[in-house]
Amino acid sequence: MASERLLRISMGALAALGSIMLGFGDEGSLFPLLALAAAVVSVIVTDLLGLFRLPRLIANLIALMAALAVLADFMSHRGLGQLQSISKLLILLQIVLLFQEKTARIYWQLIVLSALQVVVASALSVGFEFGLLLVAYLLVAIAALTLFFIHRETQSTAASAGSASGAPASEVFVPAAAAPATKRSVSLRAPILAVGEGIAEEHANQLTTWQLFRQLCAFGAASLVIAVLMFYVTPRSSSSPWSARNVMARTVGFNDSVSLDEMGRILQSDELVMRVGFYEPGTKEPYVLTNEPYLRGAVLTLYQHDPKRNAHVWRAQQAFEWRQGQNGTHSDDHPLPLLEPETPYVDQFITLEPSRTLSDQHSDRQVLFSTDPVYALPDQDQEVAINYRYQQIFRRPNDMEMRKQFRYHLGAVNFKNGRQGVMVPNHREDATKNLCKVLEMGLFWQLKLLSDRILQEHGVEHGTTTQKADALLQYLRDEGRFTYTLDFTDLKRDPELDPIVDFVLNHRRGHCEYFASALTTMLRSQEIPARMVIGYWPSEYNTSFGYYSVRQYDAHAWVEVYLPPEEIDYRTTVLPPDKFTHGGWMRYDPTPSASRDELLKKKDGMLAAMDQVLDYLQFLWEDYVEGFSQEKQQTSVYEAFLGDYPPDQNGSWLDFFSRLLESIGFDVWNWKDRNWFSWPGFLTTVATCFLAAGGYRLAGLLRPWLQAWRRQRVEKNERMRLSIEFYRRLQTLLANWGFRRRTSQTPLEFAQSVVRNWPSPGHREAARQQLDILIKLFYRVRFGEAALDSTETQAIENALAALQQAWPQDPPSTKGSSAGPARGAR
Repeated sequence: MASERLLRISMGALAALGSIMLGFGDEGSLFPLLALAAAVVSVIVTDLLGLFRLPRLIANLIALMAALAVLADFMSHRGLGQLQSISKLLILLQIVLLFQEKTARIYWQLIVLSALQVVVASALSVGFEFGLLLVAYLLVAIAALTLFFIHRETQSTAASAGSASGAPASEVFVPAAAAPATKRSVSLRAPILAVGEGIAEEHANQLTTWQLFRQLCAFGAASLVIAVLMFYVTPRSSSSPWSARNVMARTVGFNDSVSLDEMGRILQSDELVMRVGFYEPGTKEPYVLTNEPYLRGAVLTLYQHDPKRNAHVWRAQQAFEWRQGQNGTHSDDHPLPLLEPETPYVDQFITLEPSRTLSDQHSDRQVLFSTDPVYALPDQDQEVAINYRYQQIFRRPNDMEMRKQFRYHLGAVNFKNGRQGVMVPNHREDATKNLCKVLEMGLFWQLKLLSDRILQEHGVEHGTTTQKADALLQYLRDEGRFTYTLDFTDLKRDPELDPIVDFVLNHRRGHCEYFASALTTMLRSQEIPARMVIGYWPSEYNTSFGYYSVRQYDAHAWVEVYLPPEEIDYRTTVLPPDKFTHGGWMRYDPTPSASRDELLKKKDGMLAAMDQVLDYLQFLWEDYVEGFSQEKQQTSVYEAFLGDYPPDQNGSWLDFFSRLLESIGFDVWNWKDRNWFSWPGFLTTVATCFLAAGGYRLAGLLRPWLQAWRRQRVEKNERMRLSIEFYRRLQTLLANWGFRRRTSQTPLEFAQSVVRNWPSPGHREAARQQLDILIKLFYRVRFGEAALDSTETQAIENALAALQQAWPQDPPSTKGSSAGPARGAR
C-alpha cells in the first residue's frame, strides 16, 4: 500500500478515535456519531477514490457558519454545557477538513483538532473505556505523525520545480564550460528532486516497511511505559485531577421520599451506584451469600400530603421532632458504635460512586447504604455516622467531596451461614414505633375493610403479628392478583382515590413502591407498626472477583414490621436475644420476585464473564487512575519503597532522596545523633557489591556472544557494501565526465545535478531514465536492505551501458571544474 494512502487512513483513524472519546462524555448527542461516519466516508470518497472534495472557499464559509451557530449555543449554557458546545465545534470543523483535498496544512489542522478533542473528552469522561481508547489514540497518533513527516519530506523532493533548465546553477555540479564558477546561496524552498517523481514515491514506500512498523510498536510501548511511570511517580496535588469531575451519577433509582403520582413509562438506568463486597474477616476471601442482600438507605414513616407536588408522599420523620444538640448536630446523631470484641461479623466494603443524592429532609447529609445493623471496626478512620431516630447511616460531605468516590468499611453482624437475617433490633424505646401506626383512616377505610376480610379468610384476625403480616403478604405477592410493571402508559387512575387504594382495589399494577406502600398501610389499618424502607436489592454479582455491582435499576422498597420482644422467634434470628430488648423489626418484601427477575434479565455464559471482567477493570481504573490522589500516591508508591516520611520534611524531593539513603541505613536527618555504622546498611552494601561482582561476571559470560553478534553485523555491512558497488562504479563514471558529488549532497540531489547539466540536450531524457533505474535500485539495497537478483543485476549493467552511450562523443571540456572531492556512498 502506498505511503500516502497509509497516511490518509491513519489520519481518518485519528479523527475517528477523537470523536469516539468525545462521545463517552457527550451522551445523547449525535455529533460524535456524525464525526465517526464522516471520518470513514471521507477516507473512502475523498482520499482514496477522489470523488468529492470541498473547495477551500466553500469549506471556509461552512466553518464560519458552524462557529457562529456553536457560539450561540455556547452563550446559552454554563459550565458543562459550554464544554459540550466546544466539542460540537471541534467536530464540525473536523468534518469540514476531512472532506478537503489533503495538504500539509490540512494534515496539521486535523492533528491539532484531534488533540483538542482528546483534551475536551478528558474533561467530560475518563472512564476505563476512555483509557483504552487513549492508549489506542497514542499508538495511532505516533504512526500518523511518522507517516506525515515521511510524506512531507518526500514531497519536498518531488519534481515540482519546473523544467530542468530553470533550476539554480548553484544546486548542481556542472562542467566548466556550462556554467560560471560562482557561488550562490541555495533557496531553502526550492525542490531538491528533478530526477523523477517516481523516485521520491519509491523512497517513501521503501521507508514504510514492516521494519518501520516494528520500530513504531517499540516506540509506542516505550512511550506507554514512560507515561505510566511519570503518572505514578510525579508528585501530584492534594487530590486526583479527575476525582472531582462534574460528571456524576444521575440518581434515577433512589430518593429518600416516595411519591406514587408518576405516569408514563419509567425507564431503567444501568448506571453504577456502588460496589459492595462481603468478605471473611481479615481476609480477601469472599463471603458467599445464599441470596442477594438488602442494602438499607432510608426509613420512611410518614405518609402526608405535599402541597408542592399536590400529592401524598412517603417521608421520614419531620424535622420538628428533632432535638438540637451541641455543635449544631441533632441529639440522635451518633458515631457508629464500635464492634465489640469476639462478635462474629463479616467485612463489608462499599465504594459509592459520585452522586448528588442528599437527604430531602437535611440538605447537609448524604445517605449511605449498607446492611443493618453495622458497626465501626477498630483502626477505621471514616466519617460515617448514624441517626437512631431515622435508623439511617450518613455522612456530611462538602460539595467537593460529593464529586468523589467514597469508600467505607463496616462490620456487618446480621449474617449467618451465608444468610442475611430478617430481624433487626429496635435500638431503643421512642416515638418511632408509635409513628409507624399513624394512618389517615379517611383515606384508607376501604383498605381497612379489605384487610379485615383477608385476615378472616385466613383465620388469623386474632392471631399474632407475624400471622397477620404473612396473610397480607400472601395476598399481595403470592396469589397472582397483582402484576409488577414500570409501564403506566395506558393506566387509567381514579382521581377520587388515593394512589395506594387505587392500586390495591382497581388496576393492581405497579412497582416495588406500590407493593411496599400497600402492605404498610394495610398493616397499619390493623394497628400493627410498619414502615417502608428504601434502598437497593442488587441483582448483579461478580463471581470472578467477589462483589456486587449495584445499579440504579436495583433500587428497591420493602417493609419492616415491628415485633415486641415476646413475639420474636429467636430461632430465626441471627443476633442474640439481648439485642432485642426493645423489640425488633422484621423484613417483609411484598414485591413479586419472579416479575422483577423477568424485567432484570441477566446475561449468562461468556457474556456475563466478560461483563464481570470489564466491571472489575473499571473498578481498578477508578481506584488506581481516577482516584489516585496525593495520599494514595504516598501510601502506594512512596511509602511502599521508602516507608513513612519524617514529620518535618514531608513531601519534599530532598526528603525523597534522603529516605532512599535511609533505606540502606544512612539517616541523613539524624546522623549526628546516631552511630555511623548500621547493620542494615552494611548488609545492603555487601549485597550490592555481590550484585556488582555478579553483574561483571555475567558481562564476561556474555562477551563472546556480543562479539559474535558484532562480527555478524560487520559481515552484513560488508556484504551490503559489496552489493552497492555498482553505485561506486556510477560515481567513478560520472567523475570521469566532470561530475563529482559534494559532501552535503544526497544521491538524489547528485542525480538531479547530473541530469540538469547533461551536455547533450537530445540525450538528457535517456540519461534521466537510466539514472532513475540506478537510484531506485540503490535506495532499495541501501535503505531497504534488499538483495539483488540476477534480473536486477543485469538491469544495472544495461543502465550503465546505456548511460555511456548517451554521453556525447565530443563533450565540452570539464577539466578543473570539480565542485568538490568525490566521496563514498552514504
